[in-house]
Amino acid sequence: MATAGQITAGLAKMRVDGKLWKVNSVSLSIGTTTREVVQSMSGPGGIKVTPVSPHGTATVVVGSADKIADLAAISDSTIEFEIGSGFAYTFTHACCSNQPEYDAGEGTCSFEWQAQAASETK
Repeated sequence: MATAGQITAGLAKMRVDGKLWKVNSVSLSIGTTTREVVQSMSGPGGIKVTPVSPHGTATVVVGSADKIADLAAISDSTIEFEIGSGFAYTFTHACCSNQPEYDAGEGTCSFEWQAQAASETK
């Protein structure tokens, strides 16, 4: 289930530095903060706020012209998503945060990324 600041979509288009990828599924977090109540012996002592960087995961359909190495090489890139609801998300200074995993049976590749900033438009 999606939490505040998190968007899950099935229909999406993804561009990485202008290159279009077909997306099977995507889960995005535009980066907010997490809040946690700090407890002390005498009860709640306040709220700890921790910033969370924008990040996400995507599963892309790998075509004959697509290179998995291009996903692994994402570094200081711009990743743009358009999802079925009409919203668009732009992640700037993004990098691939794990090695992409290719599923030969499905013809898809999953990867994760993190970014320094994200914006949402409609």
